[in-house]
Amino acid sequence: MLDDYKNRILVVEDEAPQQRLVTAILGRKCGYEALIVESGNAAWDYLTTDGLTEDGKVGLVLTDFNMPGGNGDELVQRIRADDRLKNLPIIMASGRPENRDTPDLDDFIDKPYNMADLISLVQKYLPKQLQ
Repeated sequence: MLDDYKNRILVVEDEAPQQRLVTAILGRKCGYEALIVESGNAAWDYLTTDGLTEDGKVGLVLTDFNMPGGNGDELVQRIRADDRLKNLPIIMASGRPENRDTPDLDDFIDKPYNMADLISLVQKYLPKQLQ
C-alpha cells in the first residue's frame, strides 16, 4: 500500500528500557511499526538510505535529546536542512524541560513517558491505528 509509511515511526533512543517501553506502547498497544536506532548518527544514516525508499520510509521521528553518537538537536537540524526530509514530523523526548526550546521541532514530550500523552501526540501526526 502506498501510505504504509504512515504507520512507521523511527524511534531514536539509546536506552534499552526506553526502547522496550516505546515499542510496547506504540507497537503492541497501538499498531504502529516502531523502528529503533540508538543514536542521531544511526537515525541519519537510516533516513538518508532505507528511509528514502518506499519500503523504508517513516511517517514520524521520535527522538531522545541526549545520546552518544549524535544528539537529538543535531539530528533535527540535519533533517530540517535536507529538502527530501524537511517536512518529516519530529517529536523530541527529554527529561530536561529546557530542551523544549530546541528549534524546528513539531512537538515535545517529557520523559518519563506518560502512555496516554505519547499515544495522543503520535496520533496528532499519524493516522490512528487499531488498538
